[in-house]
Amino acid sequence: MTNEEFAAYADAKCEELKQLRRSYIQLSAAIISETLMQQALYYCANINRAVQLIDGFQTLLRERNLICVSAIVRLQIDNCARTAAPLLAENEQDVFEAVVKGDRIDKIKAKGGGTLTDAKLADFLSRYDDQIKTVYQSTSGAIHFSEKAFYACVSAPTDKEYQITLNIGNPLEEKCNGPLIECAEAFCHYIRFHQRLLSLEAEWKADFEKRNNDSLTL
Repeated sequence: MTNEEFAAYADAKCEELKQLRRSYIQLSAAIISETLMQQALYYCANINRAVQLIDGFQTLLRERNLICVSAIVRLQIDNCARTAAPLLAENEQDVFEAVVKGDRIDKIKAKGGGTLTDAKLADFLSRYDDQIKTVYQSTSGAIHFSEKAFYACVSAPTDKEYQITLNIGNPLEEKCNGPLIECAEAFCHYIRFHQRLLSLEAEWKADFEKRNNDSLTL
């Protein structure tokens, strides 16, 4: 894909991201609803983090910043894991309180034994998305210094033996448009996946308030 074609793709993808951003705002309103509860603060902070990632991702995608868009995909998967953590915890309140206090959640007891480690959360999420572990490991290479940095910097001309090109601070070569598109597609996918997880909390909240309102009318 040429850079001109990629620019058109990025514009279309950013429009999609704006729609997904609006969906997050609607979800936050549903989670808060009529009664502000502790878990709503937790989930809304999680939503705000995702919204901030969307805002940053759009700029970085247009700038063709492969390292940073890869890192943001990894952060969005972390949002999914943190949304799932209360569902998997022996006591969900422990998760809410740990995050507010700045404590680690990997010491919190999980249902069925063990603790809420990243591995356990990834295993749980992989029941619903069989690619999440692979994407998690791949994008972690953007967080830690790895072949991702090498790929973005070093290239070997196909027509010249024993030569390499080092690209430091210049625009990426067109060969990187493919990986950039993969990141954009993965990011949108895990936003939607995240929103499906959050919808479970919104549904619980609606049911909770309906039951409370019904009891008040008896």
